[in-house]
Amino acid sequence: MRALVLVAIIIIAVALYRVATGKPLLPCGGSHPVTLAADPSISEEIEQLAAESGGNGCTSYEVESTSTGAMLRKLADRKELPDLWIPTSTVQSDRVSRDSQLPFETVLNSVASTPVVLAVKDGDPSIRNWTEALGTPGMIVDDVADSGVADGAMLAAAAEREAGLVSAEQVQQSLAVLAQGQRPSNEGLVDQLAKTGGVAVVTEQELSARGEQNEADGIRIQVPVTGANYLSFPLVITAQDPGRRDDVREAAQELADEATDDDFANTLADAGFRTADRAPLDGDVGVGETERLVVRDSGALDEAVREWRLMSMPTNSLALVDSSGSMALDVPTLGTTRMGMMVQTLTRGLEYFSDSSSLGLWAFNAADPTRAEPYVEVQPLGGLSGPSASGAQGTHRDDLVSGLAGLPEYVGGATELYSTVLAAYRSVLDSYDPNAINTIMVFSDGANDAADTIGRDEFFTQLREMQDPQRPVKVVTIGVLDDVDTTVLAEIAEATGGSSHISRTPEEIPQVFAAAIADRSTPA
Repeated sequence: MRALVLVAIIIIAVALYRVATGKPLLPCGGSHPVTLAADPSISEEIEQLAAESGGNGCTSYEVESTSTGAMLRKLADRKELPDLWIPTSTVQSDRVSRDSQLPFETVLNSVASTPVVLAVKDGDPSIRNWTEALGTPGMIVDDVADSGVADGAMLAAAAEREAGLVSAEQVQQSLAVLAQGQRPSNEGLVDQLAKTGGVAVVTEQELSARGEQNEADGIRIQVPVTGANYLSFPLVITAQDPGRRDDVREAAQELADEATDDDFANTLADAGFRTADRAPLDGDVGVGETERLVVRDSGALDEAVREWRLMSMPTNSLALVDSSGSMALDVPTLGTTRMGMMVQTLTRGLEYFSDSSSLGLWAFNAADPTRAEPYVEVQPLGGLSGPSASGAQGTHRDDLVSGLAGLPEYVGGATELYSTVLAAYRSVLDSYDPNAINTIMVFSDGANDAADTIGRDEFFTQLREMQDPQRPVKVVTIGVLDDVDTTVLAEIAEATGGSSHISRTPEEIPQVFAAAIADRSTPA
């Protein structure tokens, strides 16, 4: 009898111990391996979480650092998905589920959180909203197709549009500038920012983890007054094997329970993450309380990513700049001439184009009757990252900057628009790039007023005869200031499936140029 009582006491003691330590009452019969993919930004913390959760001996977690882009590539290559996934947001998991037409199940809406913010070095850009931030030339941001942080910035802009704070056109223009202005880099974004200065899209966590190094590098954290989008890191079941679904769901619940523990909250805080309730970090770290920007339209990111992918296609384009006599007229509000204003705008506009693009520069007028052509090839069509044609150190991009600076010397005579557009159209067709968007960009302040030129009807006849549906070339026209002939520019653009833009004041020109870049990126 005493032996039975002793055995019972031992059994009860063991049971109480296993309950207190989170171990199962009965042996597991072996460890069940569960694969877990976690976004690279939080994978180290998730490994610690998994180690704690797997302490009961029944589940062993195999954690892999996996971006959303990597998940999409797994699907494309028909590879097996992990059992569990912690992306940066439910927007990303919903997007992958929708694209793959596979059912995913969210077990925990948020394991951790961090707001998407701006890291700024040198100067004060005074960025008012995310739409304006994304349209900042030279913005440093991760690949939108692969990064939840970049997604967060785009969702913030979409939220601003939904709230009526900005227009759909403004968002599109900013995406165009972002897509064309990206520069590939093997460095981390903040490290790149520390070297080059400017503005980068990062997270509060990333900056907080750097500690005092931010001050040493002159980097400040900033959030637009409209607020910020938060990364939420949901825990999602992605396993598709029905026979394993229950085991995976049980393992996911164990992980979710562990994620609410105070020890994990401390782990997150040490790494610069907020907890799921988005409570600000302790002390003066981070951005503190900030408005949360939320998108109601679940398709907003898909639409933005589609636009971005199209706009990020390289361009193969000739820029035709009117250098007729009227371009020497003064612009009193800017303290320069019309050509000086154009040089400033186009030099800044070069930042809107990626290094994978090809650009050329012509100046056109009828100033010299002995010249065989009504234009001067200031710089030939070539890849921006290619070597300088001058033989000096530098790139074709540098050549274009020099060419723009020299445009004032070509000013004089009448506007020879029709013949120049036809010659440019032939040139782009001859150098047609099937992997790029092929365009001609015309910048002019007047009509086709040269005396010895082809007529309007003959011009449009020849233009239509050159068009090839298999090799579409769009003409995008930009008219500057009040005396521009809007009709003829619009007719040329419409005839090629392009678009026409008018800037009535000098201040409007940068915005109009950005709009033209956006329209350049849409299919012909």
